Amino acid sequence: MIKTILGACRRHPAVAAMLFTAMMLLPMAALVPFNTKGEPREAIVALSMLLSGDWVLPVSFGADIPYKPPFLAWMIALFSLPTGHVTEFTSRLPSVIAAVALAGTVVSFARRDMGWSAGRSLCAALLTLTCVEVWRNAGVCRVDMVLTAAITGATVTLERLAVRGGFMRFVGATALMTVAVLTKGPVGMVLPCLIIAVWAFAARLRPRRILALAGIVALAALVSLVLPGWWYYEAYLQGGEEFYRLAMEENVGRMTGTMSYASHENPWYYNLITLVAGLAPYTLLLLLRAARVRRSQLSSHKPGHGAMLCIVAATVTLVFYTIPASKRSVYLLPMYPFLALGILVCWEWLAARAMKLERLFSGLIRGVGAAVCVALAAAPFVVRDTDFNVCLCVGAALSTAWVVARRGALRDLKVIPYTLALVTVILTVIGIAILPPIMEAKTDRPLAETIVANAAPDEPVWEYITQDPLLRYYTAGFYTGDRIRLLPADPLTAGDGWLVTSPDDAAALAAANPGLTLTRVWATPRRSCDTRRPAALYRLRVQQEL
Repeated sequence: MIKTILGACRRHPAVAAMLFTAMMLLPMAALVPFNTKGEPREAIVALSMLLSGDWVLPVSFGADIPYKPPFLAWMIALFSLPTGHVTEFTSRLPSVIAAVALAGTVVSFARRDMGWSAGRSLCAALLTLTCVEVWRNAGVCRVDMVLTAAITGATVTLERLAVRGGFMRFVGATALMTVAVLTKGPVGMVLPCLIIAVWAFAARLRPRRILALAGIVALAALVSLVLPGWWYYEAYLQGGEEFYRLAMEENVGRMTGTMSYASHENPWYYNLITLVAGLAPYTLLLLLRAARVRRSQLSSHKPGHGAMLCIVAATVTLVFYTIPASKRSVYLLPMYPFLALGILVCWEWLAARAMKLERLFSGLIRGVGAAVCVALAAAPFVVRDTDFNVCLCVGAALSTAWVVARRGALRDLKVIPYTLALVTVILTVIGIAILPPIMEAKTDRPLAETIVANAAPDEPVWEYITQDPLLRYYTAGFYTGDRIRLLPADPLTAGDGWLVTSPDDAAALAAANPGLTLTRVWATPRRSCDTRRPAALYRLRVQQEL
């Protein structure tokens, strides 16, 4: 059975990589509730599209326009059309599809541009998708994985266009950059073009070839801005100066450090710290390989076009996102597919020439797998009853993978695919059996269920947050079907209804407005996943003047 599976993977490595990625991510996408403000903030845009019919610049919370271009929201809305409503699964499906496409891209690049074998290329794809940073973003409702897949695909396609030419490669690169710009803004075009520009000089292309490539890339960049330009124009017609200000702040202010509010401002070394953490568990491989480096082992030969692209893409992306004050770990995601190929080379060297060090790493992975098995067996009470059979299945799969990896650890280079398979199973088990009950304890879905149970469909539901004017109860807003609205500046004009706020804000609001009566209906000491403060639901009544 194992030989049959391995044979199929060698014959169709790209298909195998995409199937493994889908199997790892789809269950997690369906089972984990929204538990951060980022996911429902993106999903509620698609929800507003379906409710209002406005697919250009929909408004949520009665006043908020989207922070980002609409491609992710378009995809979510399209996937939600058959059922008529947006769910966690349909919201995360674009990111899962992007991760599947990224796995196929890594296999294709490793085979065609690096000249690697089918099995080695499949290992590169699995290594990419099982880096902690990639895995945790591959199944969430955020723009980052879609942007990463589009930028990676555009970069690889532009490199092939430079080396081999071809009109369809030009079309493909243009389409991918269009998707990237419609997902996050002009950075989706700028970064791939910048990488290829640096790569052309690093690869020492002839001057005439560089000039020709510059013209082709410039044309592709301009064409990729046509559709996004149309959307920006239509959105400006609807949103006016408010949209213009927001678009400039997100696309220009974030890169130049001129935003009107502090947004993820971190020191220059922050990216290095998050990169080291994001490459886990494979960071240890790099440390073990670095410990055995000798000056005589450093290669002096010129790397091929594919290897040079890996070096340039990772370096340019790191430098590009180190310059702005705004830094987040997800910004570095386009580095990971290219870094993964280098990590795999280091791993192969350890397996062939430093087996004791390699066995240390694979042994640690098997130890983690054993610990996860013990945790599932010893703490079944954390799992909902309906998922208990699923946990038994994934526990059995994890045990099998552990045994296979233990057997493969005695076979030199064969330890790598077996260990990668074990890591894949471990992450799949975490997504199915461990994350859902943990995130159920963090989500604001009970607050939304309380609102729906108490507030009549025609009654207004307000929110009041003093800590940050840009903050919203995104999770409760999503699960209530975008019913929540911002409390008017003069609360006495709101009329009778319901209010979602923290106990402290409720007390301050009532003290400042004697004409308001707030009766608490529901509260929890647990902090809201959106505001990080306790949340409560109040019955709001406005006393009528005699």
